[in-house]
Amino acid sequence: MTSEHIILSPEVQKLKEECDLLREQLAGLFTERDHLLNTVSPNIQAKYATTIGVKEYESLILDVEVRRLKATIELIQAMENQGKKPNLEQIEAAVEDELQEWRKKVEKMLDEIKNSENRLNNLLPEEDIKELQQLYRALAKKLHPDVNPDLQDEHKALWERVQKANEFGNLQEMRALKLLVDDVPDQITTINQLEELQKRCNQLKTQSKELVKSIEGIKKQLPFTLDDNLNDPEWVQAQISKYEERTKALSAEKKRLEEWISVWKGKK
Repeated sequence: MTSEHIILSPEVQKLKEECDLLREQLAGLFTERDHLLNTVSPNIQAKYATTIGVKEYESLILDVEVRRLKATIELIQAMENQGKKPNLEQIEAAVEDELQEWRKKVEKMLDEIKNSENRLNNLLPEEDIKELQQLYRALAKKLHPDVNPDLQDEHKALWERVQKANEFGNLQEMRALKLLVDDVPDQITTINQLEELQKRCNQLKTQSKELVKSIEGIKKQLPFTLDDNLNDPEWVQAQISKYEERTKALSAEKKRLEEWISVWKGKK
């Protein structure tokens, strides 16, 4: 006898409906969490990188140059104190080797700024973001492994595609996946035992509570704690001014060190 012809007791039917609502709730929480991690977080980081991060990058470039000049002068002085004749080319090569990690840091920051500019220039329209979330929620209800613990392998593969499409904001792929998944039956429809349903409902409640706590924790971490500040023009300007002052000081220090080396060269 198929599940469609089984006459369910009112208690079982009530539990099925409760489980379905809990699955809907859990899918919604996963949608909220993944939206925070895959969309909101990168957008906040991109906003920081293209406003304050640019000034931080300019300061970092000068910081590395000052480190290079200071290390060069220290080696020159150390060799002279030992009665040796410094070879500037060799010294600069040795210093450059020591600065490789700093150079990588500069390159990484520049890449982040460029990627951030590209991201902010290609944001999805608000209506597309809303549709993407609606589709993700519907797909999560049927395919998320934590909502559906007994997924078949073919459905697990579909879920991986859903995650990638969501991460990259691929709305066309999400629409196509929704059509593929429409005929996938909800797992809860195959459960007709009272104890099993009660157990499943309890599991869903526990998962939802844990996920709510996880989402609250995520919102208290960087970069989410920067969001309000980045929307405050005074705070943003204060951070920009801080890095501009640092850049100004480093520029003056760089000039002083370059003059020292220039004078030293003139004495050779």
